[in-house]
Amino acid sequence: MTIFRTLLLVVLCSTMVMASPAAAEPQNAATAYLPGEEEIPVGFQHDPEQDNFISMPNVERAFRVYLRGGQEGPLEARTTLMVSAAVSDSVESAVSEFAIAQRGYGVSNSYEFAPLDLSLGDQAVVGRTTFYADTAHPKAGTLILFRRGAINGAVQWTDDLDQPTFDQVLAVAQIIESHASEA
Repeated sequence: MTIFRTLLLVVLCSTMVMASPAAAEPQNAATAYLPGEEEIPVGFQHDPEQDNFISMPNVERAFRVYLRGGQEGPLEARTTLMVSAAVSDSVESAVSEFAIAQRGYGVSNSYEFAPLDLSLGDQAVVGRTTFYADTAHPKAGTLILFRRGAINGAVQWTDDLDQPTFDQVLAVAQIIESHASEA
């Protein structure tokens, strides 16, 4: 598979998180690494219609989305939390998956990444971007991607521009990483 086709697949998968309804009780190997409902920050409600569970030959991915704020209003008026885990069949595949995810989020959501100099897995980066810039509700997006062995994790938090998000994203990423270290 070419790099372009792989990058396109990552972009499509991240788009599917926003567009595909989840099955009634989806499960795959990656699901075990996601935070439990009791580990999600207070005030967020699980939005199962935005969940996505993907099984492919070399990797299984699980995405969950949580919302905070008025459920009746537009999506850009809410705070969102996306958590994701991917289990690869080897460390080499996971290293490739990490690089592809970083490129994919950079292209599809204009994230600008920097190395994360904290002890989080074997590789970690933090990205920042702005969503809904031309609306009444612009949002700051903070994303941490990390890899521990054959497991990749991602946590994306979008909130009002004046809200700090890094500490919250890091706390949720550390939960996923702790689940990976127990494996």
